Amino acid sequence: MDTKYAAVSVEQWFSLAFRCFGGSSPVLGDDFLQGAFQSVSLADGESGMYEPICDTVNKMLASQQPDIATYELRAMANNPENKDDPREPDLCLYRATDMDRDGKGYVHAGKSEPWGASNNWSCMISPVVVKLASIDEPFADLFGTGPLKMGSQGFRSRKQMVSYVTELWRLQPRQFVISAFIYQNHIRFMFWDRAGILVSDPIDFLATPEPMLRFFYYLAVADKKHHWGYDTTVQLATSNEVTLLQNYQKKLKAQCIGRKDTNADYWYLQGVMTMLSDQKHFPIYKVYFEHGIFDKTLALPRCYLIGKPVQDPQSPTGRSTKAFAAYDLSDERLVFMKDYWVAKDARAELDVYKELMHHKVEHIATPIDGGFVGEYMTISQDYLIEEGDHRRPAVRRYHRFVQQEYCRSLETYMNEKELIDTVHDAFEAHRQAWERAKILHRDVSAGNIMIDVKTGRGLLIDWDLCKTEAELKKGATQPMRSGTWMYMSATLLQYPRKPNELCDDLESFLHVLTIMALRFHLHDHSSLYEDDDGVMRLNQLDRRANSQQLLQIFQRYQEVARDGEYDVGGMEKMHGFSNGDNVVLWLDNDSPLPSLIDDMFLVFSQRYRNLDKKEYQRMWGPNPKVTNITSSSARGRSKRIHTQGTQSPTLASLTHSDFDKFFEFREPSNETQYSRKTEDQFYGL
Repeated sequence: MDTKYAAVSVEQWFSLAFRCFGGSSPVLGDDFLQGAFQSVSLADGESGMYEPICDTVNKMLASQQPDIATYELRAMANNPENKDDPREPDLCLYRATDMDRDGKGYVHAGKSEPWGASNNWSCMISPVVVKLASIDEPFADLFGTGPLKMGSQGFRSRKQMVSYVTELWRLQPRQFVISAFIYQNHIRFMFWDRAGILVSDPIDFLATPEPMLRFFYYLAVADKKHHWGYDTTVQLATSNEVTLLQNYQKKLKAQCIGRKDTNADYWYLQGVMTMLSDQKHFPIYKVYFEHGIFDKTLALPRCYLIGKPVQDPQSPTGRSTKAFAAYDLSDERLVFMKDYWVAKDARAELDVYKELMHHKVEHIATPIDGGFVGEYMTISQDYLIEEGDHRRPAVRRYHRFVQQEYCRSLETYMNEKELIDTVHDAFEAHRQAWERAKILHRDVSAGNIMIDVKTGRGLLIDWDLCKTEAELKKGATQPMRSGTWMYMSATLLQYPRKPNELCDDLESFLHVLTIMALRFHLHDHSSLYEDDDGVMRLNQLDRRANSQQLLQIFQRYQEVARDGEYDVGGMEKMHGFSNGDNVVLWLDNDSPLPSLIDDMFLVFSQRYRNLDKKEYQRMWGPNPKVTNITSSSARGRSKRIHTQGTQSPTLASLTHSDFDKFFEFREPSNETQYSRKTEDQFYGL
């Protein structure tokens, strides 16, 4: 995160952070400037600063027009919302109508105070951190202006701010967040979007109180008049709409009585229960769509209810994907909604789906609504400094769509046959996308292969990282690989400048199957016992007995190191393929899943043994200065690397057809030949 901060002057910060005012910024009178904050004393400690700061700001807000007087700055330090998660900002700007939503009253540090409030992440507008200790100055330059200095002593404060903003983004429909950091008698204003953070130069608010008062005044006006920073296509659902969702839950419960979890209604019920499970932190919202997937304006907006997400971001910058079970108010059914921040020069996922649909690709999700949300695009990237290995991030724009199919995750497969069939369906989607549309997925992983709860079909989802065949030839464009690390091919991880190829995605399918088998099927690293019938079973009471060995296998897939400006890994994968060592021995080696894994592994192993590692290192290793390669010689070497010989098959020569025969499910002659699914052996690693 330290490369994502950019310093700007105070006036520049105001013009960027409050662009909603255009050229007509509201005017704050000077009635409150004389003697403002004069009762603030650093000698009283951090908590002693809360009351005079809140009192001064709230008197200023109360003196404005009536609608602005409904905003108040409150202290909630030492009054966390969740005892298991003690995070809480020192001060927050709230709407007065939201402050006492839980009926806790004005509480600070366990005592009733007129300037205190209960901490409520789901409705706070702007968090403020107050620090006095020198080790807590976030940018290690005391009161300096200009470029920010990232020192280790301020890391704790920066981490604290990041956690607060991330939590706001998790729990609220935000497009950006505005916050402030008070260090002793100075304040910095901060603007956070999905590209980075704009930080103002520090202002001594005791000597010059106007910018700090203006900050809170602008926040209140911008929120009241422009809903500034919020996604205006998302609104709190009405009580009647929440009741509709609750009635749908009751209906599903009645339909699920006595029915097994293979039934679609069971999974719909799980989705609705997740939506309603934590309305304190994730209230039910209504999301509006005014355009269909082909940009046609709808006669009436389509509306969906969402609650607690099934996936939410853990960082304030980047794609920041959120995923929801969503209730379609028109058709009274459960669907799936996804939103994320797409790079301006990248293809939006909805556009990819439209292209795949045009080519009649099967086993993909069916989008029904979606597009870009509003006109807002990130701005902070324009002020970040490119230095050394750090490149300026891309402009990002908010993108959201709804897919018709509601799915369960791959790891919920019921038996060995369903796992193989589901992965095979995704494999077919991948084949058709490549052969018909010349699109390579580039992020084949267990998380991106889903099971449609209604039809049982496997779906290959999350096409937002895909590239066309022409785009692939340009090679890697950033130091960090795009995709899910543990499922990437050994060559992509070892040679970070190597372009993605078909063989890399094909290898990812093998890693998906292998990791599922390691997690849910018996092998020589499982914690085993022999039952009375002589059958080996997983020791449920002590299934972590071999946790160290399993941890080593898990780390084999996760290993990453920095080499210059690139992240590299995959050494153990490369070693295993090159030596024909698949790390584990499957207990039910003759059952279909281990047989499929071993057959696929053998195909890759043969080709890895033929790999010219020195040539790959020269062409695509992490250090481009290893050798001076002209464009013509590079093309010649690349051609040699990709040449298919009858005696020496290469990775680049692999196609989907090389694996077709392995996916033919061979029905065991009796039930005992199935590889039984166990509890998750990776749990807790």
